[in-house]
Amino acid sequence: MVFIPAPRGSDSASLSLDQRVLQTTIIAAALIAGQLIFAGIAGVVSITPQPISLLSPLAIGLAALAVPTAWCLRRLLWATAATDGGAPDPARIQAGVIAYIAVLEGANLFNITAWMINRTPAPYVPIIVVLLGIQLWGFPRRRDFEAPPDAGGK
Repeated sequence: MVFIPAPRGSDSASLSLDQRVLQTTIIAAALIAGQLIFAGIAGVVSITPQPISLLSPLAIGLAALAVPTAWCLRRLLWATAATDGGAPDPARIQAGVIAYIAVLEGANLFNITAWMINRTPAPYVPIIVVLLGIQLWGFPRRRDFEAPPDAGGK
């Protein structure tokens, strides 16, 4: 394995606020795009001839746990980003946004896989749509980096 050092001044701490927002937006968009592509594939591919009845309650339960877990994780990371009188730590804000979307992505990928296995849209497709909507609601915005709402901002 070859190690190529990063150019000088390219560490995460030296990113401007605009660069940090753009970087977070690209990561968030890639996470959401992956789910949409996988859902498109799941809509036309079946991987098992027999449905598994246990997947429906597991999918509902996982989605029900993922939403508060993602929200609490983001809130925790954003609360630790607060500084005394200064601007919040953008790396913590970025971590909170990415963790929020990643937790919801995990639940969504489980639902997409369960849909692919069982070949019935209910309850999977409505859960997939709701989880995607919640992820889009938490999509990174510049104002989140300036004063995150969960960390005492506006």
